[in-house]
Amino acid sequence: MLPHGPIGGDPSTHGLECVTGFNAGEAVVCPLELGDCTIHAGRTLHFAGPNHSDAPRYAYSMVFGLPRRASKEVRSFPWNDNRRLSRQARVNDSRTRDSFWPYLSRKVREFDYTNPYEWRLGAERVARLIKGKRTAG
Repeated sequence: MLPHGPIGGDPSTHGLECVTGFNAGEAVVCPLELGDCTIHAGRTLHFAGPNHSDAPRYAYSMVFGLPRRASKEVRSFPWNDNRRLSRQARVNDSRTRDSFWPYLSRKVREFDYTNPYEWRLGAERVARLIKGKRTAG
């Protein structure tokens, strides 16, 4: 995993950019026509230049993955430490108001009861929730 940072160094920007560890001169250009698509692995560096048209650019993203499991190594993503995304603020706010129950219901439906790692993650989430309630109250 190469070091990343928010685009232009703006912590409120959703997008990330790779900041070191790659040679832009080795990039392969993949021109797309209207209606074309590109498929790549999640950790493949990719980029789309600015949209110079009058029409909005749309993206349809599909993400596939394996069931979650405990990592054998500690993973660190320091570029996410100081991000201040408006979406995350809305998510946090929604979890503390009336929409907490739909959130909890979805998490219970998604829970894999046969996966020990899911139990550990669930326990950590509950502990964070309880700790947050104690410090807020």
